Amino acid sequence: MDNNLRKSILKTAEGLFTKYGIKSIKVDDICNELHISKKTFYTEFENKEALIEIVYDSIIDKAPRRFDMMNEIEVCENVIDLWLKRPSMAVREHHKKYEVFMYDLLKYYPSVREIQAKKEYNKVSSVIRALLNKGITQGLFREDMDIELVVEFTMGMNNQAIERLLQLPKSEHVNYVLFLLDLWLRAFCSKKGLEYYLENYTNAVKKTNI
Repeated sequence: MDNNLRKSILKTAEGLFTKYGIKSIKVDDICNELHISKKTFYTEFENKEALIEIVYDSIIDKAPRRFDMMNEIEVCENVIDLWLKRPSMAVREHHKKYEVFMYDLLKYYPSVREIQAKKEYNKVSSVIRALLNKGITQGLFREDMDIELVVEFTMGMNNQAIERLLQLPKSEHVNYVLFLLDLWLRAFCSKKGLEYYLENYTNAVKKTNI
């Protein structure tokens, strides 16, 4: 394996995928850009899908985090505020930069997205579980709910939301995400939590920029 060649292929592929989308870029295009043969390409990557998977991992690794969620949950005074916390400008810009790539990934290469989703499942579910437990101790979430079922429901809702967003025009994405947040909070908040949410809902929506 030639590390320099591999890095060059990855960098070039990411640039082309980001600008033109995954579907329209062929292995030939990447090879032509680098002035290498397809035979050389295949010494580093088994196929285009294998390349896409590694490029996707790289994009995820480079994504700025909104916050260190587990640490935030531990010290936060109100998990509802945390749940509705606005993504940073850096996160929004990162998402915007790779919007074409992500759209093509979800539409044409769902198996690659599924691999990454499996990698992230335990991490994300741990965050949701910690969020729920913290909310219960703060009296903001219902004590009678089955936390593991709620985690499973939330993860499923997230996956379904991704599929639904592909079917909606981009102008409707924010409203759809806010609808899901509203649905989730109304289902699992305690009386105290729901009162807080409703009282602060308008401000929360204004501050939330998905």
